[in-house]
Amino acid sequence: MRSMKKIILSSIAVVLFFSAYSQTAKSPIGFGIKAGVNFAKLKTESGNLETKTASQTGLNAGVFAEIPAGMNFTVQPELTYSSMGYEVQSSFGTVNGRYTYLSLPVLLKYTFPGSGFGVYAGPQVGYLLSANREFNGTTSDVKDQLKKTDFSAVFGSEFTIPNSGFVISGRYQLGLKNILKDPPAGYSTKNNTATVSVGYRF
Repeated sequence: MRSMKKIILSSIAVVLFFSAYSQTAKSPIGFGIKAGVNFAKLKTESGNLETKTASQTGLNAGVFAEIPAGMNFTVQPELTYSSMGYEVQSSFGTVNGRYTYLSLPVLLKYTFPGSGFGVYAGPQVGYLLSANREFNGTTSDVKDQLKKTDFSAVFGSEFTIPNSGFVISGRYQLGLKNILKDPPAGYSTKNNTATVSVGYRF
């Protein structure tokens, strides 16, 4: 809980800093909001065996800033609420996992001049807010089985609708860290998530 407060306070401080900077230096730093849908699954590796679960649909919503970096490049830090997880079906029933994270991606974006299209990539850190597993109508809290932080690589593209401020974006989050707190030897589980979202730049 203390770590989450530090993340939130640090993010607020960054936003306030850039707001003050843009007002005093008249810098064209922009801000925006966004919301969309996650299609999340888990990738599990054990030795040479690799498996993926069925996808779980969840919410992705948050705020972002755009900081000019020259030559059609911008740096885009974000603060998002992200619902992820998995689904596994078997003859015994269906298991649904639902993990929620407070995610902080920092993306380097290139916008093709005059086209409205852009591509971006960058690292992301996620702080685990909750983790539940549902099986045959019974829900269990499994947060203590997962690590508090998750690290990912994010890459995607976007299109800005001309003269509107609206932007449509699609991205993929590739998990880089084993999210299990005490995994068996040689066993790892990582979050993989595709996201489609709509945003608005102020």
